[in-house]
Amino acid sequence: MSANASAPSTSDDVLKVVIYSDDRLVRNQIKLALGRKIASDLPEIEITEFATADALLRALDKEKFDAAVFDAEARPGGGRIAELHWPQGPGIRLDGHAQQGGSPSPHYDTLLAKLIVHSRS
Repeated sequence: MSANASAPSTSDDVLKVVIYSDDRLVRNQIKLALGRKIASDLPEIEITEFATADALLRALDKEKFDAAVFDAEARPGGGRIAELHWPQGPGIRLDGHAQQGGSPSPHYDTLLAKLIVHSRS
């Protein structure tokens, strides 16, 4: 389905979330944890899941997603970070080291950032 994790979807009544893991059980656990709504003050979510990096990248080139959840155990794909937009705002904490134009090494930890988000509900 969708594309650029940096640009939110145009619909205000659905949040588009992409899940990537080559393990079906991990994808199912993430879907269960997310539920139908992330928070009471947010719209329902629409989940698109991928088991292969190639399919994920093709979708990210075509569509826009509001959020992405990637399995930390996924095999590094390498490459250059062409576009990067970190989320900002109240209740958002992001610890990361990736930079636009950078090339993460496939020889180290695949965790590029840790995102923690909370709301009153």
